[in-house]
Amino acid sequence: MIKRAFLLICALLIGLNAFCATAYKDPAKIKAENGNKQFASYQISKINGKYGVYDATEEKHVIQPQYDSMKFVKDEGALVSKNGKYGFIDFDNNVKVPFKYDFLYYLYDNRLGAVQNRKYGVLDYTGKTIIPIQYEYLYKVNNKYLGVMQGGKCGLITYTGQPALTPKYDRIYKLNSNIDAILDARIGSKHGLLNNNAQEVVPVKYDKIRRIDSSLYELKNGEKYGFAYLPTKTIVEPKYDRVYRFSQTAVKVRKFDKFGLLSNQGNVIVEPNCLSIQRVNDFLIGVKRYDKWAIVDFSGKQITQPVYSSLSDILKEGWRAEDFADKEKEAEDARLPKVE
Repeated sequence: MIKRAFLLICALLIGLNAFCATAYKDPAKIKAENGNKQFASYQISKINGKYGVYDATEEKHVIQPQYDSMKFVKDEGALVSKNGKYGFIDFDNNVKVPFKYDFLYYLYDNRLGAVQNRKYGVLDYTGKTIIPIQYEYLYKVNNKYLGVMQGGKCGLITYTGQPALTPKYDRIYKLNSNIDAILDARIGSKHGLLNNNAQEVVPVKYDKIRRIDSSLYELKNGEKYGFAYLPTKTIVEPKYDRVYRFSQTAVKVRKFDKFGLLSNQGNVIVEPNCLSIQRVNDFLIGVKRYDKWAIVDFSGKQITQPVYSSLSDILKEGWRAEDFADKEKEAEDARLPKVE
């Protein structure tokens, strides 16, 4: 009985050890990239508070647990710490960046952020200094720029350390996490926009900026809205109750309970005095004033009087895109003097 209990305990301990070796899986578990599957089965393991690398396919450790922390960096190796200092190792446990930094973190491509004596710089995977450790803070903005802090203000540099924007903002971020090209620059509680050449294209004076599409951005101050159309650097200051993308060339605006239409360049197509505005097709717009609908084109030219009871009546009348050219020709022919 004692012998059987002893064997059971041994089996449990062996199983527990195997479980501990594989139980901890880093969220950034290595994925096969560019066809390289050599490290795809590697996982971070944790035993007795120490971290190593476990090969789930071979069911063995390739790096014995010995580090105080560990984070994989793609298929290149791992950021690790020991005795309060950080370094970088490959998957053969060769030290590529020596353990002399207060912190290391991944930035982009083969670049690592390094902290030493509360100053920030950039290294590559071999430990070579790319950007000297001199900044108050350094972080990834997008795949082109790093944000750096100097004198309490934020500017931009490239990944090779070339200055791109003198520090003068409180913070610079990507406006949208999935879009690299447009950056949100902030001073205090106010926002502006920078383009991907680090140029200020919308001044820093708005309470909130929201991306509508790749070229159109909603601007908000207080409870009023305007928009910026970046290709022509057009800014319509906030004075409407809402703005919406209407078509590729037009923006719908609401003022109180009435709607209007502006071009991307801010020119008025339809005054904001309509109960509703809807597209008929790529050439024509239905506008409802009072209880009737009229048709205008995208220049604001009135095509019909307000004689339709509904938008569906306009469509039934045959105002389709393919018929518009014929109807325009018929209307033009009706205006020409007849030749006997």
